[in-house]
Amino acid sequence: AGNNEKTCTITFTVQSKTASAVFSDVTAKNYSWASDSVDFLYYEGVAQGSKAAGSTAIKYNPSANITRRDFMLMLYRAFLAADYGTFNPTTNFPDVVKGADAYSKEIYQAVGVAKYLGIAQGTNDRFNPTANITRAEFATIAVRFFVITEEYDYEIEVFSDTEDHWASEYINMAYLLGIINGYPDGTYRPSNIINRAEAMTIVNNTLRRSPCREGLLSED
Repeated sequence: AGNNEKTCTITFTVQSKTASAVFSDVTAKNYSWASDSVDFLYYEGVAQGSKAAGSTAIKYNPSANITRRDFMLMLYRAFLAADYGTFNPTTNFPDVVKGADAYSKEIYQAVGVAKYLGIAQGTNDRFNPTANITRAEFATIAVRFFVITEEYDYEIEVFSDTEDHWASEYINMAYLLGIINGYPDGTYRPSNIINRAEAMTIVNNTLRRSPCREGLLSED
């Protein structure tokens, strides 16, 4: 005969993903911590796997080392392809060659755009595209995608083994941005090589935190 009001509580239980819904080799027993990242970036068109002949299973090969060109390609797909997909790089590193296949063309585009924007700077005018990328290098590249340059001086030292390292500022900033983590013993081990599972986690972290870029840079 009137309006009745009631107060109630709704409780949601959210379970962490333990295995990939896409890749057959990212399981609860193997790289479960990367399952959310690889699936999210697969649906975003950043991560791609491969199928064996006659098989329907898609594999990601999470334990394989990732090269400098493939890491740059992932970041390009995540951040730059929408705005620079039709951009024509007039210059590139001499060791990055555009071939006839789609993969080499996309690599050329990704590295060329990154070079144009100052994200990829190389060494002695070479990019070394097939070299495995180190933890120091990927922290540096990921931070550059936030348009953070040397003028931002963060003196805080996060890790015990990076104080005198050439990439210490980038490593510290990548940690403060929530892009990377260290090891339980307080080290970062900047010379260690990363694998494909780690790369996906880093790209995912970078992508998810990029909208707060301006707020971070404006803080004292």
